[in-house]
Amino acid sequence: MLAALQLVLLYLGAVMPSWKLAMAALAGIINTAVLIECGAARAIICYVAVCVLSIIILPQKLLAMLYIVFFGYYPLMKSAAERATSRVLEWIVKLVVFNFACIICWAALRYGFVTGIVLPDIAIVLLWLGLNAVFVIYDLGLSKLIAFYMQRIHKKLK
Repeated sequence: MLAALQLVLLYLGAVMPSWKLAMAALAGIINTAVLIECGAARAIICYVAVCVLSIIILPQKLLAMLYIVFFGYYPLMKSAAERATSRVLEWIVKLVVFNFACIICWAALRYGFVTGIVLPDIAIVLLWLGLNAVFVIYDLGLSKLIAFYMQRIHKKLK
């Protein structure tokens, strides 16, 4: 059911272009509930199922790429990274994973989906810094959302 909900959210992002990024993020957040309630193995199965189905079903493959490359597996990776013994190591892992996902998306956009993208070097640097700042805010917000879920919803489901 939660995989179907993720697909519905991704499809909504495809038909409402201004919500594309928000719907990909929200679909990934749903995978957090799968991880908490069912464990990592089922969360991985859910992620893979949504990846395959999103490639087949979604009219905009860019949205599927956003889910596949980052938002879908990030709750799993976040959970693993937060088990690190050091907060510094935790953030290094998170930032490396995010920046690698950005490189993949940039390459796909530049060489696959949209050709002829030309940006000045300063624009690329500012974009990269802005994306990293937004990622940190996203991660902190996701942590708050997980805490809320654990306190209010998870207890009632048990």
